[in-house]
Amino acid sequence: MSFKRRTPTNRQSPIDIRTSKVIPDPEKCSPLIIRFNPGDCVEVAVNEDGCWKVSARLHSTSVIRGSHLTGTYRLLQFHAHWGGSEHTVDGKRFDGEIHFVFWNTRYFSPEEACKKSDGLAVLGVFVEKGPANQEFNILLKAIEESNKTGKSVRIPPSFDPMRLVPRSGLSRYFTYLGGLTTPPYSECVVWTVMQTPITMSEAQLKTLGTLTDENWRECQRLHARKVYSTRGI
Repeated sequence: MSFKRRTPTNRQSPIDIRTSKVIPDPEKCSPLIIRFNPGDCVEVAVNEDGCWKVSARLHSTSVIRGSHLTGTYRLLQFHAHWGGSEHTVDGKRFDGEIHFVFWNTRYFSPEEACKKSDGLAVLGVFVEKGPANQEFNILLKAIEESNKTGKSVRIPPSFDPMRLVPRSGLSRYFTYLGGLTTPPYSECVVWTVMQTPITMSEAQLKTLGTLTDENWRECQRLHARKVYSTRGI
């Protein structure tokens, strides 16, 4: 179930990241500061299309900051795309991609933030087949229960999203201005795409495939936008 619709605007996502065109800028792209606090990830739900989303509590204190971001962004939710990643690198599509969605606290609410050009910061983490991610097993059990019951399922407070983020990715990432990859495709996102993938086992990826075979959107045109990175590729 890939998203094929194109929107006639100039800041759509995802994109194919061409490393030969990326601009290294260590000053603009200093190491990320990410804080996930215990209990901020409240529940997971699988929708009718087979896509899952983890919701953060209303007053989440989990945040992301970086020199390419315009303030402190608070965790709103995270979800994944599989059957293929959304972003590609030099045409390479990974096995999946996790998106951590944060909203800019300079605005009154997530709803207001979605109307601003810098309203959301989305952290993209590539997934490739390899050793199992043990922390994801905790989430996967809740995902399977939600899919079976059709209801939201609570996530254990001990669940640590940071174990779904590559440590080396904090200082190795791409960034560009884009938008949401699902309807309404709002152009309100400062994207941070980590260069280092995490791994999930074939069994973990197959379990996601039982929800829906794929749920990624095709790459959009870059137009005049620039893609920056922390260092040379």
